Amino acid sequence: MIYKKGKDITTCHFEIFEDFGFITACSTMRHGGVSTGEVIGLNLGINTLDSDKNVAQNLRIVCEQLDINIKNIITPVQTHSNNIVIVDKKFLDGSNLQRNQKLSSCDALVTNIPGITLTIRTADCVPVFFVDPRQKVVALAHAGWRGTVLGIAPNTVELMAQQYNCNPEDILVAFGPCISKEQYETGYDVVKEIEKLKLDLSAICETLPKEKWLVDLVEINRQLLQNSGILKNHFTFSNECTFSQDSDYYSYRREKNLAGRILSLILIK
Repeated sequence: MIYKKGKDITTCHFEIFEDFGFITACSTMRHGGVSTGEVIGLNLGINTLDSDKNVAQNLRIVCEQLDINIKNIITPVQTHSNNIVIVDKKFLDGSNLQRNQKLSSCDALVTNIPGITLTIRTADCVPVFFVDPRQKVVALAHAGWRGTVLGIAPNTVELMAQQYNCNPEDILVAFGPCISKEQYETGYDVVKEIEKLKLDLSAICETLPKEKWLVDLVEINRQLLQNSGILKNHFTFSNECTFSQDSDYYSYRREKNLAGRILSLILIK
């Protein structure tokens, strides 16, 4: 990870994308910002215990630091689905109502249009970044456990291949800050759904007493994506834990309904 400190905030970037020069891909940290109280810092979460005014100002701070046109930000309404929206000319030419309808239940975005910023908001779930440097196509997915088992990540790769002629072997993938395996304890209701995926569970789940398990969401997505054709050496990992690093990130698992959200974004310059 590359940590870029600006006047007010710090953002986390990936070396794997920085080298291309035409991609901005990063996640925010909670440092800086104007939010106060339980969500103190750079809260970018809509429908959190924060004012719309504060969230909007925090977004302006991010856009100013990263030189992003705030009018070109695409924000889905995340519902832990496997729904994906293609942000193309047809989408952009639609009315606000049409665009909002498409984004009303969406957990991944894909585009090849320069200047359009794809975003998701998280507080433990996995931000998954996709870049095809050959076709100059980017995507961003929100992968909680439900979206993960529904296949949001491999479905994104499939859509990139279908719509933009991307070869999965050309696609680079990065996993942003999220809850680590060491902190993500679940019950069998979650493990049961993971078992259906027929993956290498020894690398994903660790058994605890009293019918509890530790689960590695990143590893599930990595295996699913590798099975979809992503090359083993085309993955990169932030290794940032949103639960453990309480001064750096918001965590729903740690803070429940009091949690703010970080923002992950990707755009073609």
